[in-house]
Amino acid sequence: MKFYKVRNHKLIKMIKPILVVILILFSTISPALATSYISIYLDEAGDATFIGITDNNSSEFLPNGIIIEGNKILGITSELTIKQGKDWKFSFYFNDSLLNVFMPNGAIISNISFGKIKTDENRIIVEVNEGTNIEYVITNSNNYYYYVRFIILVLIIAGLYILIRKYLLKRNKSSARRKNIGRRINKIEMIKEVLNERERLIINNLKGSGKLKMSQLRRVCNIPKASFSRHIQELERKKLIIKSGDGKNKFVELRQTN
Repeated sequence: MKFYKVRNHKLIKMIKPILVVILILFSTISPALATSYISIYLDEAGDATFIGITDNNSSEFLPNGIIIEGNKILGITSELTIKQGKDWKFSFYFNDSLLNVFMPNGAIISNISFGKIKTDENRIIVEVNEGTNIEYVITNSNNYYYYVRFIILVLIIAGLYILIRKYLLKRNKSSARRKNIGRRINKIEMIKEVLNERERLIINNLKGSGKLKMSQLRRVCNIPKASFSRHIQELERKKLIIKSGDGKNKFVELRQTN
């Protein structure tokens, strides 16, 4: 038993320096184990909006405009994007962080150094640890939707114009028809002043009934057959009525006058 204790005591003396080195290394590394979770929203103008949390109080590697308040990372910066022609480039690195980079609407990634690409509601998101370089272009998707909305609006206006035009034409036709009927009636009323009593009776019955059989009109007017035929011929000569049909199916109606 005494030998066992001596051996353990000697073993502790041997590993003590190793333990000290491990503790020193751990104490040196532990401050760098801070974790950060940052969402970066890029817009069409190249601005990057930061929203995140961190337990790293050092803002040394953050661009101008981005600050740390307590455990929050906030701010907007334009230092992370560069535009050359139509091509954009985004670069950012932050030690021990998990980044979600939300690309601008209409963005198409042409090259990426690190990260996993996913989409959310038609917007591209790059998920990456610590940092990445992203090259992308922005399509005219907003203009496309603008033109679609413009075309839809034009079609709606054109449809309303057609409906209103049809309504006005219909109303004008109805008004013109009423005027023609009114003129025709007025003309007939004027002519009736020079007609005899039986001829006026025939005209009045045709105005109220429209097109009638000759035999039916005679019975309504209660005029003898011979006299009725003479009156019909006289009204036809004066171009106030029109006869049609043959035999027992002879009809008479008022002439359409302008």
